[in-house]
Amino acid sequence: MAIVEVRIVFKGNVQGVFLRSHIKKFADSLNVNGVVKNLENGNVEMLAQGDEKTIQKLIELILKKPGFGDIKEVEKKTYIPTKIFEDFQIIR
Repeated sequence: MAIVEVRIVFKGNVQGVFLRSHIKKFADSLNVNGVVKNLENGNVEMLAQGDEKTIQKLIELILKKPGFGDIKEVEKKTYIPTKIFEDFQIIR
């Protein structure tokens, strides 16, 4: 299966609610690599690399159990990776 990179921006009450730690836990359990970070505008951004089916499962898990967060909107764009991530990290 081809590896893709997906950029997701989660909008809503998503900072300070353990969303990033939940995302990392789910990504690690699915062997998805990438990064997640808070944005200055109050959103959370995730770059995830894996096959499309696994990435979709990751998104479904995040939306089902977002920590104490309340995700109101999700923006998703898919790319061909230009840099390969070796693991999944939370960027502070």
